[in-house]
Amino acid sequence: MLFRSWNERDVVGVVVVNYYVPYSLVNKMKEITASYHEFRQLKILKNPIRTGYILTLFLITMVIVFFAYWMGVYLANSMTKPLQELVNATRAVAGGNLDVHIETASVDEIGMLVQSFNLMTDDLRTKQQTLNAFNLELSRINLEIEQRRRCRCNAGKA
Repeated sequence: MLFRSWNERDVVGVVVVNYYVPYSLVNKMKEITASYHEFRQLKILKNPIRTGYILTLFLITMVIVFFAYWMGVYLANSMTKPLQELVNATRAVAGGNLDVHIETASVDEIGMLVQSFNLMTDDLRTKQQTLNAFNLELSRINLEIEQRRRCRCNAGKA
């Protein structure tokens, strides 16, 4: 469009140029236009897609954290369970129960400690049984001696 120089609102004339656009160029323009519209639609979906990825990664992270926590608790329990059993058994022995025996499957230091504890309680039980047998024998001998002494005293008075 051509406008007047002193009044830019007035149109003086129009220039039209006619040019043949090849079909391949028209196809390219259509492809570009379609790509542009597709890009605009994908741009609209950008935030929901990002939110989906963030949510997915968050869930994966939570599963990993939960698994790590569970493994930590499991390992801690596997290490402290034999010690807790040993503490309970020690209290039972201190209370006089020498029939305590702790089962263990480990061969590490805690397993050796549990085996030593079991050997100690077995030894204490054997020694206590022997001591009780000697005590009964001594009590029997003391009764026998006491009966003989009474018999002598009664025979001396008569």
